Amino acid sequence: MIEIDSITFAYPSGKPIFCDFSWRVERGDTWAVLGPSGCGKSTLLYLLAGLQFPQKGQVRIDDKPLTRPRPQTGLIL
Repeated sequence: MIEIDSITFAYPSGKPIFCDFSWRVERGDTWAVLGPSGCGKSTLLYLLAGLQFPQKGQVRIDDKPLTRPRPQTGLIL
């Protein structure tokens, strides 16, 4: 399970990309993230891979807080 709980994220000197955003994906679910350039799709993947961290809120994978990059996670952009 992937759970994003009330995260806020912004790059330095930028507007927040996510503001109090929550999302949950159950094991076995399939999702697609679509949107225009610059809307935060890649940033979401970086947050889920543990390559970026929210300023507020928490990302959890299998009920464990994500505190560092996960070796089990692959990311191809």
